[in-house]
Amino acid sequence: MPGTIPAPVVPTFPEAGGGFWAGGSSSGMDETSGVTCDFSGPHCITTQSLGVTHYRNPKIQVSSLALGLSAGLINPGYNILGTGILCKVVAQVTVSKSYDCYATAAWTQNQTFVINSVSADEYGNSYGTPAEFSSAYVLGVAGSIETYQPYYHRRAWDPAIDVETTSAITVFNHTMGTRNLNKTTYPWQVTSATVDPTIEWGDMEHEYYPQKHANGAYWNGLSLVLEPYINDSAPLYQLTGGYGYAQESLGQLKNMVDFYIGNYISQVPGLPRWWNQDGSASQGLPAYDWKRHDWSTIT
Repeated sequence: MPGTIPAPVVPTFPEAGGGFWAGGSSSGMDETSGVTCDFSGPHCITTQSLGVTHYRNPKIQVSSLALGLSAGLINPGYNILGTGILCKVVAQVTVSKSYDCYATAAWTQNQTFVINSVSADEYGNSYGTPAEFSSAYVLGVAGSIETYQPYYHRRAWDPAIDVETTSAITVFNHTMGTRNLNKTTYPWQVTSATVDPTIEWGDMEHEYYPQKHANGAYWNGLSLVLEPYINDSAPLYQLTGGYGYAQESLGQLKNMVDFYIGNYISQVPGLPRWWNQDGSASQGLPAYDWKRHDWSTIT
């Protein structure tokens, strides 16, 4: 049985230039007070945020199987062909109209991130040395990528093009299903029903590339027939072989968040890579712009 899941490592937040806002001064976003006001609006204020909850999952291949008439004699062996990230993504973009006073006519600050990572899996296994795990870009075996400083852009309101909106999505790069045996036909067929992808979240027994049988049913090497299983999947940040912290890099993290998440969720319709919680294909978030990301605070 798995042990207690280890607590996430507390991240080291980047130094903020002012208040909550990292990577610059917050003065351009602070409202001013006084009798006179040079920049009272109306202003168009756009903000953007992104959060990713993730865990790393294996692609498993059965390599050997010793059978016997006692459970203690059954000893299957597995190869880890590779690992990939399965995740839940929450993104939001807002456009609001404001008549508040500001010290400047316009202001822009890009979106920064902080990584909350877990160093050991649910069985208590770790995958490298503390030094290898110490870099801010290492995702580890599970955790989250959170917006630390939301994107912020303020300019004069243009009634010809500006509309107040709030757009948000919650999507997954995989779906989950359950199997049922159809005993009315021979050989028995396996049918599937889509279920909530958060069921058994983080359970590594559900490999992300299950084997597909000739009858069209997906089978998982470790799961029982009626257990939930990963159905459609588009794992991210794939690494070859057994996982270790030293396999990770800032470049691969940026590629995942900028291109495969930020870029893909902005496309309409959403690519098959992203599904809603009910298993339907996502229509994406066209207002999201990955070019607003700033990685200068992650090293």
